[in-house]
Amino acid sequence: MPKGLKRAVSALLITFLVYCLLGFLLIPGIGLRVANQQLAQYATVPVRLERIEFNPFSLELTLWGLRLGDEKNPQVAFRRLYANLQLDSLWKRQLHLADVELEGPHTELLFDEKGQLNLASLFRIPPSESPEPEQPSDPFPLRIDRIQLAEGSLHFQDLRPSEPVDFRFDPLGFELHNLSTLPDDGAKMTLVATGPDGGRLDWEGDLTLVPITSRGHLSIKDIQLKAWWPYVRDNAPLVLENGVVSLSSDYRLDLSKDTQLLLDKAALKLADFSINSPQGKPLAKLASLDVAATTLDLAKQEVVLGEVRSQGLEAWAAREKDGQLDWQKLFADFTPPPRKAPAPKPKENTDAAAEPAETAKAASEPATDRAAKATAIASGETSKDKPAEKDASVAETEKAATGKEPAKVAESAAGKGARQETSKASETGKATGQETAKTAEIDKAANDAAQQLADTAKAPPTDSAKGAAETPAKPWHVILRDAQFRGYKAHLVDRQPATAVPLEVGPLDLDLQNVDSLGKTPFDLKLKTGLGNRGQVQASGQVVLDPISARLKVSTRDIDLRVAQAYISPFIRLELRSGFLGSELAVDLKSVEPLAFSIDGSAEVSQLHTLDTLKDRDFVKWTKLTLNGLAYRHEDSLSIQSVSLEEPYARFIINEDRSTNVSELIIPQPGSSTGKAAAESGNAPAGKPLGIHIGGVRINNGSANFADLTLMPPFGTAIQQLSGEVGTLDTRNSQPAKIDIKGKVDKYAPVTIVGELDPFDPLKKLDITTSFKRVELTTLTPYSGKFAGYRIRKGRLNLDLHYQIERSQLKAENKVLLEGLQLGEKVDSPDAVDLPVKLAVALLKDTKGNIDIQLPVAGDLNNPEFSVMPIVWQTLRNLVLRAVQAPFKFIAGLAAGGDEDLGTVPFAPGSDELSPEAQANLDKLAGALKDRPALRLEVEGVASAVADGPSIGAKRLELEYQNTYYRMLQRRGDKVPSDAKQLEVPENMQPALLEGIYRARLKQQPPAEWKELDSDERSAKMREAVIASWAKSQVLLRQIGQARATRIKDYLVEKGQMPDERIYLIDVSFAEGEDKGNVDTQLHLDSE
Repeated sequence: MPKGLKRAVSALLITFLVYCLLGFLLIPGIGLRVANQQLAQYATVPVRLERIEFNPFSLELTLWGLRLGDEKNPQVAFRRLYANLQLDSLWKRQLHLADVELEGPHTELLFDEKGQLNLASLFRIPPSESPEPEQPSDPFPLRIDRIQLAEGSLHFQDLRPSEPVDFRFDPLGFELHNLSTLPDDGAKMTLVATGPDGGRLDWEGDLTLVPITSRGHLSIKDIQLKAWWPYVRDNAPLVLENGVVSLSSDYRLDLSKDTQLLLDKAALKLADFSINSPQGKPLAKLASLDVAATTLDLAKQEVVLGEVRSQGLEAWAAREKDGQLDWQKLFADFTPPPRKAPAPKPKENTDAAAEPAETAKAASEPATDRAAKATAIASGETSKDKPAEKDASVAETEKAATGKEPAKVAESAAGKGARQETSKASETGKATGQETAKTAEIDKAANDAAQQLADTAKAPPTDSAKGAAETPAKPWHVILRDAQFRGYKAHLVDRQPATAVPLEVGPLDLDLQNVDSLGKTPFDLKLKTGLGNRGQVQASGQVVLDPISARLKVSTRDIDLRVAQAYISPFIRLELRSGFLGSELAVDLKSVEPLAFSIDGSAEVSQLHTLDTLKDRDFVKWTKLTLNGLAYRHEDSLSIQSVSLEEPYARFIINEDRSTNVSELIIPQPGSSTGKAAAESGNAPAGKPLGIHIGGVRINNGSANFADLTLMPPFGTAIQQLSGEVGTLDTRNSQPAKIDIKGKVDKYAPVTIVGELDPFDPLKKLDITTSFKRVELTTLTPYSGKFAGYRIRKGRLNLDLHYQIERSQLKAENKVLLEGLQLGEKVDSPDAVDLPVKLAVALLKDTKGNIDIQLPVAGDLNNPEFSVMPIVWQTLRNLVLRAVQAPFKFIAGLAAGGDEDLGTVPFAPGSDELSPEAQANLDKLAGALKDRPALRLEVEGVASAVADGPSIGAKRLELEYQNTYYRMLQRRGDKVPSDAKQLEVPENMQPALLEGIYRARLKQQPPAEWKELDSDERSAKMREAVIASWAKSQVLLRQIGQARATRIKDYLVEKGQMPDERIYLIDVSFAEGEDKGNVDTQLHLDSE
């Protein structure tokens, strides 16, 4: 071999060996030493790189075993880092790496309580001069064919929340192909990470660095929300029990100009979500929420939610005593929970780790944190008030004023001071003094920089900044295409009433379509939900948000009205035992301001039953109330085509104290402002009255109870089978409404109400006829006992009332017919009239035992002194008074229509003969008594010593003449008639007979002075004396009185055909006074 060749081969071999020695041994060794030295110089924690391998032929570099931090708990570490440099980098003028592999990487990403990131304090960044303004340039040319990260792990811990956030991503894998900084040269990438509790992250797509663009698919599956919930917990009083979320989306990111991000086919799934209050009370549970076919365009600020499906939301809410919702109070009273102590960290094995850490803290904190704090203080804020927001505000202000990032300005100021102190320290050579002076100067420099930033922050904003602030932000546009919510439930409680009111809502199904956040177009709504135990509510239609309007069809079924019990109990002592509301309505909401809406449809309230809680008895109830053809126009009109009331019932009672059962149910309200409100409403201008139109009201099989407890015994009656119709009622039409109602009192007595009236102005037009037939009078015994003093043994009432009103002028006819009235036992009542009631009844009864009374009433209803019922009662009272005070005039009017007083029969003085006039009156009396069979006649014979005395004395003298003369004839033996009254006494015999009669009657002799008188004068004197003695005779007067009474009875029996048992002769009475001609015999009436 030629020597030159040998030399060349030897040189090549030597070069090869040197190259191998350098590549395989020296370079890795020197590199490892330099690397560890540099890492130790700048690292604040223990750091070590175990081994470096380099293949000079394949240009493969491998770094083994990097640990930054504690040996057992490194902050950053990896097992192997491999890179393969390609030789074409030399002529392609770009750094070309075929493969970059990172095996077993581990990173501790830790935030302490102050928000300091552990990675930021791992190295001491050497100070540098203020950088020159960067000129735009092309990026360093780089191409990496494949980057692979395998078996990686990431430990994340954040001690800022009250409950630390701590989780791991393990394993973590990443693969990227064809990464390049050349323009429009894209790379394929794949990222797979497994998170805590089985969560998984998958990222696959393209990445271009120049310009920065990316597109691909991102998927996050089964992420447990508990790991992240402390961030929410510190800002809301919500405790998460469970919750799993999954996300996926196709994306496109473009940062070439503005930030453009487009998400397509995005999907979100939330499952098994449950939150409680801090006290452990459940607030909400959600079985599932699926959002699919969603797009987001960041540039357009538009989100389109294509499909939303949700199942099984269950929520709890309550209104408290003060009227606030428990959710409101939960947030209003919220204070962030105290921080929990973090888990103790393993103690570092070397003092070298602690010393650099303290040095880094002393060197870095004043230069950065203090600058930011000083700027925040200058702007009037402190680090305690929302640190994230304040730091961002300071950074934005500083950047706008200086054109630099705030951290760079602070670092520049701090670095300048640091360099000065480094120079001084090198001159003195005293390590301890050097560090102290260095720290002081750095603090001073940092404070100066912070003051400069604070002054800059106080400066007024520029015009451009003002214009940007005044420009309103563009609102996000959100569109919801289709949403379905199924099986929702709400457990509601209202604790404001005295008794808490629970209300169960659900299961609720809600469908929404084409909802636009701009609110200009209508969206479709469909709602179906349960309400309470049986209630159902359905609504469907379209809604517009801006301005708010809606057209909905609303249907309700079996809404339990008992839920209103707690709200009415403070005002009325009434229990809602049952009641259900149903409706079919079309609601048209035209606007909210001003409020304008209309409602059309029908409604019903069924099985309503209310109970008087004071007496535990029925108050008002019905089977069904139906409103058909309902049409309401807000503040304009209410129209109801027809009202149907099935089996209504009501109770009305007058209590012992004259109050009613209605008034005693009302609960007085303390401090009521009714009067004040009425006064204010009176001063307010009157609006347009609401027009009310009701096409007709039909009542079927109604009933009622009425009782009056002021009476003794109490009065009560019932009305059943009340059915009928009321015609059209219209406030804007003066046409009266027809009325035709029929019913029965106490099951058998028919009642009818027929006619017409204007219910809204009854004084204008009314014509009502009311008829009660065969009402048992025994039900009125309490009234008869109180006001008449007698019970009613039997009888029936027929009442016909006809009331007519024409322009406030009343004309009423009241016809009362009492059939077979019989009074019972007497009742002691202080309110009873002091009248012979039984006589009045007998006077009013006809031959059939009926009492027929007509009570007409007329008057002006506008007259405040005119009242119908007092006039009716006064008319009836006057009738009774007239009957009992002048009964013979009363029956004379009933019999012949006259006003003669048939209660007296005139007789001539001393006579018991009936004159033709007296006989005529007795004939009338007999006829009237025949029509009043309940009456009996009492005849009282009357005699007057003044009027009858002379006549009966003269007649007695004539009789004495006959008797004396009769005895004389008998003694002489002359023939005499059988009766002395048949004798005629000669006048020449009378003077002699008078002498004997005078002595026998007066028991004395004639006076002596009469002897000197002639015979005629003497006889006249004796005649007057004898007649005078008999004129005062009580026996003779009684006889004439009895004879007259007997004469009247005989005439009525014989001529008037009256039963003699109806005529009673009572003892004779003696009239006193002067002679007035005839003597009137008194007649009296009494009842059987």
